[in-house]
Amino acid sequence: GPTDNIWQDVRLGELNLGRALSDSYRFATGADIAAENAGGIRAQIPAGQISKGQVIDVLPFGNYLVTKAVSGADIKKMLETSIEIGINNQIANNKNDNSWPGNSGSYLQWSGITAAYDLTKPAGQRVYSAKVGAADLDPNRLYTIACNNYLATSSDYPGLQAAAVINEYSACDEAFISYLQTAGNERFMAAINTPNVTAGTAPQPVQPA
Repeated sequence: GPTDNIWQDVRLGELNLGRALSDSYRFATGADIAAENAGGIRAQIPAGQISKGQVIDVLPFGNYLVTKAVSGADIKKMLETSIEIGINNQIANNKNDNSWPGNSGSYLQWSGITAAYDLTKPAGQRVYSAKVGAADLDPNRLYTIACNNYLATSSDYPGLQAAAVINEYSACDEAFISYLQTAGNERFMAAINTPNVTAGTAPQPVQPA
């Protein structure tokens, strides 16, 4: 989608580019879930034909894809942490005084998971719904998550950081190019048009009569 300032926008909410990029990581690896850190996305891509040079502009770091096995409980912590980073990024953006947090780039763009969070709840307890595919996120189950090798070692996400690498794959830019060439328009459009993590209102507990 059109964006004036990719550096800010990718740290404040989901972008079409972030959704497609994370979906390409799942496409390349077969992982259940994928995430891309905002700091890894360095340019936008205008509508129309996408060139290899544009993809390199987006992903200039030469990072490669890895998969790790991470528990549902740790995935939920990742969601909570990313939401918290996004809130702090929004505060900094509103102040407009360059007070962005040092970890602003650890805000995540997701694929393979749909979650809803309530901003009125305390930090760490905002996510009230999370599904992988059609099934509820199971805290005790191990899920395969695909991400770049930099995010895989991020101290912002200790559960991810501690998990062992299952497999290593091609460079992120190559995975994205392959996805654009072979995944098909239907999958691409579904990826960019489907929100993954959205704000909402947690359902109120039903009081016993």
